[in-house]
Amino acid sequence: MSTTLKIIFLLSGIVSVAGVAGFITWMARNYLRSAKVAVELFLAITFVGLAGLVSSLWQAHKAELFVEVIESECKSECKPVVNSALYGLGYQEGFSASTNFYRIWGFTGDRKQVDCGKATKGGGTAVILVFGQSNAANTGETKYEPSGPVYNYNFLDGKCYVARDPLLGAQGQSGSVWSRMADGLVASGVYDKVLLVPFSVGSTLVKNWASGELSVSLAQMIRDATANGIAFTHVLWHQGEADRTTDKESYRKSFLRLVDNIHNVGVNAPVFMSLGTICWYGQGGNPNKELAKLQVEISESRDDVYLGPNTDRFDRVKDRHDGCHFSDSAMDKIAEEWVSILRKYEDDR
Repeated sequence: MSTTLKIIFLLSGIVSVAGVAGFITWMARNYLRSAKVAVELFLAITFVGLAGLVSSLWQAHKAELFVEVIESECKSECKPVVNSALYGLGYQEGFSASTNFYRIWGFTGDRKQVDCGKATKGGGTAVILVFGQSNAANTGETKYEPSGPVYNYNFLDGKCYVARDPLLGAQGQSGSVWSRMADGLVASGVYDKVLLVPFSVGSTLVKNWASGELSVSLAQMIRDATANGIAFTHVLWHQGEADRTTDKESYRKSFLRLVDNIHNVGVNAPVFMSLGTICWYGQGGNPNKELAKLQVEISESRDDVYLGPNTDRFDRVKDRHDGCHFSDSAMDKIAEEWVSILRKYEDDR
């Protein structure tokens, strides 16, 4: 949005707010017969209206700034990923490119870059692809900064950084389960180092990842990461809340297609699948037991798919700071469960 359009938008908004406020004030003055109430209503409506206008302009400005940051930092080799993964969302059901683009966190101005070879060197290193919808992104209650050797591969520029929330490559600007999990994996001696490779987009359906733009974007991201020397050892998936109303067979087909797609682009790592169906936003606060049962069935029917933590056991009031996304205490517990699951996987190998 140009500066001229922003000014026009702001002035139009002010006129509209003033008009609405004036009309309601007139109604109050004539029908309530109270000048004081009329003035108070005018001031209150004007304040709320102007605050909304300023907020809308700020959100639009943030989106533009973030686009500029990405385009200035992202070289030609990662443009296809940016275009297909982010702009392409505007052509999928339920997405808006303008609202989703700047939420993919990729700002590296405050990050410490490390050589990706250093981040992956050594036999005790785990390279973990973490993806899915918003609970796999930066939507947790507060940010976390690992104390051990935990790194973050940023698919937007093909570089590695010391990891801290918000993780690069995922939506949102707050906390993540994965940073806590990775720190726990190192602290408990399961791995010497962990490199996280996030790619998470809120409100996505499994079919979005199995086919269409996100499928193409994920495959391209994996190819680019592989070209940069990144060899995945684990794939961690958290998704299901958006598919509460999807029939079981459709979910099964889409998820298995997704797993096959990942293998077909050269990732032979095991896939770990969280059990998750709860999000209070317009979907109800109760778990979808049929979908949860299916997620268990899928993990039991494939040698390359393992069951992750059951996140449906976390209450939407006590354990979710907004009814959907995890509180700090819930993230700590989920991270601990991931550590136990991955430790068991290593012990059983």
